[in-house]
Amino acid sequence: MGMRALGSLLMVSSLGLLACGDPDPDFEAKREQWASARPQEYVIQTRFTGVAGSHMLYAVSADTIIAEYTSIKRFAEPEDWEETGDSPRVGDPVQALFDAAEGARRCDLREIEFDPKYGFVSIYYHDCGEEGGGEEVPCFAPDTTDVAVCMNQSGEP
Repeated sequence: MGMRALGSLLMVSSLGLLACGDPDPDFEAKREQWASARPQEYVIQTRFTGVAGSHMLYAVSADTIIAEYTSIKRFAEPEDWEETGDSPRVGDPVQALFDAAEGARRCDLREIEFDPKYGFVSIYYHDCGEEGGGEEVPCFAPDTTDVAVCMNQSGEP
């Protein structure tokens, strides 16, 4: 293979890795960033990618999920959200995102991105051969527990 072809191959390979985020993420450093930057209160919406497009919406205060909603509609409107009845309870949805992105050992982590300010996982995707999926965060609102701020943020195209 000539030098020009090798250079082109390396450039294309590098661009492919950049498109998928960090190919070898330092989860521990990002968890530490989240721990130091984490707001006392926040609202976060997560959406499963792949075949299942459902959403989860959480309001968190300290280490307690004080409100939890779900919607099975891919592009949820405010009236599509239903309270789960599972709150209040101790939990941190952001830690669950870290755990899920690091998990699925039988699959390849194909995409991972982190929020630049807070360090949480903003999107991840596992490729499991014929199937795959992940989660993304269409909405994160710090310093509030008002879930209405994220009910219209369903990641519509």
